[in-house]
This record gives sequence, C-alpha cells and structure tokens, in this order.
Amino acid sequence: MHDARLRVETWSAVWSLLREDGHRILAADLPGHGASDLTPGSLEMDSLCDDVVRVLDFFDVQNGILVGHGVGGFIAIQYMLNYPKHARWRLPHGFVCIACSAGNLQETVGHETLRQLSKLFNVVRLPEMVAYFDMSGEVSISKRLGTNASFAAVRVALEASRVAASEWAVRNLSDMQWHFDLHPQIPALELPSALLLSSHDERVPRPLALRDSFQASGSLRAFKLLEDAGHFIPLTRAGEVAQIVATALSQ
Repeated sequence: MHDARLRVETWSAVWSLLREDGHRILAADLPGHGASDLTPGSLEMDSLCDDVVRVLDFFDVQNGILVGHGVGGFIAIQYMLNYPKHARWRLPHGFVCIACSAGNLQETVGHETLRQLSKLFNVVRLPEMVAYFDMSGEVSISKRLGTNASFAAVRVALEASRVAASEWAVRNLSDMQWHFDLHPQIPALELPSALLLSSHDERVPRPLALRDSFQASGSLRAFKLLEDAGHFIPLTRAGEVAQIVATALSQ
C-alpha cells in the first residue's frame, strides 16, 4: 500500500529488486492520488480496507507479506484490525510498516486534548483553526483544503508545527480528507509485525507511539531507524528497503 504522494514509480526500484529475487509484487496506489479534488468522505477507510481484501483474493495471495508506507500504512493497519483471520490466511509473514508516523501527535498532546480539538473543529473552519495555532505556513494549504477538510488534516498541521516541519508534513498528508483516526490503538494483532524504516531526518516524525503500541500487543518483530532517510525512503534507500522486506519474507 503506497503513500498518498508516492506512486508505484517511486517504489519501482524496490519492487524491481524483489522481483529479481523471484517475489511477486501487487503494488497498490491509493485512489484520489496527488492533487485530488475528491470531496471529504469519498475515500472511506473501511472501503479501502475492503479493497485490500478484494485484491488479495483476486490474485489468490498465499504466503505473503503486507507492506504499508505512510498513509498506506494506516490503511494496512486498519485492514488487519478489520479482517484478522483474512490477514493471517493471506499474509502469514506479517506486516512491514515504512515511515508511518501514526501516534506522534497523540503521544505529545494526549487523548483529552484531541477530543477537545475535535469538538472545536466542529464549529470552527480550518483556516481559523490554523490561524489560532499561529501556523502561518499552513494558511494557503488550508484554503486549498477548503472549509470541510477532515480533522485528520488539522492533526497533521498541528504535528507539522510541533516538529518544525510544516511544509514537509502537510505536503505529504493533508490532502487525505478522510474521517478516520490517524492514531489507531492497536489491540493484539495476531500477525508477526515488523515496524521498520523510520528516520533520523529531523523533518520526519518518528513513530514511537505506534512502535510502543505494536510492542505492547506482542506483535513487534523489529524497529529500525535509518540515518537521513527522510520520507522518500523507497526512492533514496531502495536496496535497504528491499532487503528488509526480503528478510521478513524469509522468516
């Protein structure tokens, strides 16, 4: 499952390396890719999870592994939560989660603050929210999102401000106008899971809360940080990504 901004072309080096080793690749770009004009709610989380089921069944995937990058990682996680038996059957090698920052805002401000912000967003337009939190860099972006952007966009903007990385974070995530929790509380997934390839690049949030959630569930196989990799890991460090996926498949 590719990220919102990274199409199959960005992953082509990784997939080519794995195909050379004899692996079959099913690469899924997200609907509404890039500069999408889709309205809020048109890309629902559950329908995307259903698409994962249909793709795996259509291609009769067996002995597989699920790779999720960025927003694609959120979808992959939700698929495993929605369809645990299906995931165990089709994907016995588990899950590789790449540069997925779920949980960072949650671990910083806590659930109660998020609840209050959610209530506030019900009555305040996104541009006003941005102005309130003094995120001048997001004003033009908030206008592009419009007045009905999902609360997920606000969370991303807040997190971007916190890590002094507003331009990077919003460019990669805020177009996803979906109504779902970017910070899932993960119960005990029955898949062996590999939470991999975060970065020491200061512009990329580290998914520590997501790591801790997997660890608490007993499903964390490995957590790795790469130096100066950034969010474009599949493009800049293709060999390492391919090796990590191949290693997970061999276990």
